[in-house]
Amino acid sequence: MKRGFGLGRGLALCLGLLCLTSCARMLEREYTAAVDHAEDQTPLSGAAYRVETYPALRAAMLSYVEEGLEEGSLRCPTTYPGNLSVDLEKAKRQLMEEDPLGCYALADVTYRTTRIISYYEIELDFTYQVDPKEAAGLPRAASREALVRILGQRLADRAERVCVYLTAYPEDDPAFFDQALAEAWEADPAVDDSPAEDDDPAGEDGPPQLTVALYPQTGERRVAVLTLDYGQDSAPPSGEPEPGPETEPGPETEPGQATEPGQATEPGPEEIPPAQPGEN
Repeated sequence: MKRGFGLGRGLALCLGLLCLTSCARMLEREYTAAVDHAEDQTPLSGAAYRVETYPALRAAMLSYVEEGLEEGSLRCPTTYPGNLSVDLEKAKRQLMEEDPLGCYALADVTYRTTRIISYYEIELDFTYQVDPKEAAGLPRAASREALVRILGQRLADRAERVCVYLTAYPEDDPAFFDQALAEAWEADPAVDDSPAEDDDPAGEDGPPQLTVALYPQTGERRVAVLTLDYGQDSAPPSGEPEPGPETEPGPETEPGQATEPGQATEPGPEEIPPAQPGEN
């Protein structure tokens, strides 16, 4: 009897363990969660970019310039692959010498690095040589047609300086800017269609004199600063001649009549004095 009782208890214990194992397997569930990679997203106000590679470091520094910000903050893990100090100086040089926007807008970039436990905090200061708002709001042109549209808008206001970010500058086309200006000038409704006078070949009907500065000097992407000189006799935006000072005609005077002080008088007819007695 005791042996049979023990055997029964063993069977019951085995059945119990099998039930528990089955229940545990039923409760186990595998799942996979997919999240977007957010390493280089624009930080919230007061936050910092987290950068883990050199391309991310350079892109983060450029993004501050594109937004026209004068300060920025980066966080870099202590496991950063490479020499962080060397890469910071390299990114600064490429930003100021090779990137069109940085080459045009920046005068200097300074940074301070502080280690905080498991990461480096990098504080950036950007010094601009142009208005940061101008740098952040440059119009972009990917073709000559796009440049013509931008020039047309500025010519209507007789702007003397036009700054454009060219995303596809044709280095093999030396007449790129001259042709764009000529097309924009011909399309300007304020331009008079009458021919220029012979004694002034350029005339006020011709396009303004153009001077171009490019940043940087090489590359497909450039910032172009166009300086336009309309000359002294350029037409106003309305296409009408500038009015001179209004003058009212003075009263008509007879010859020899006195006029206001300071006004010229015309001599009247010569008067012959009466003959004196005894004169022939």
